[in-house]
Amino acid sequence: MNVNPGQTFILKTQQTDPGFGTISFASNFRFAGGVAPTATEDGTAEDIITFVSFGSNNIYTTGVKNLKIET
Repeated sequence: MNVNPGQTFILKTQQTDPGFGTISFASNFRFAGGVAPTATEDGTAEDIITFVSFGSNNIYTTGVKNLKIET
């Protein structure tokens, strides 16, 4: 992935078949506590993950899990 300094990406995920989706990341992604997030298995919720590059080869992430969708 070619990333420029200051670039930000946002990923929104929602399980369509609970328990069968996974998210994986390359080794240059950095996470709070050093642990990559797992996908919420609830089909009525979304996960939102934000990615930011600060000019190095690393991509820093933060996210919100299990965000309930209004119906």
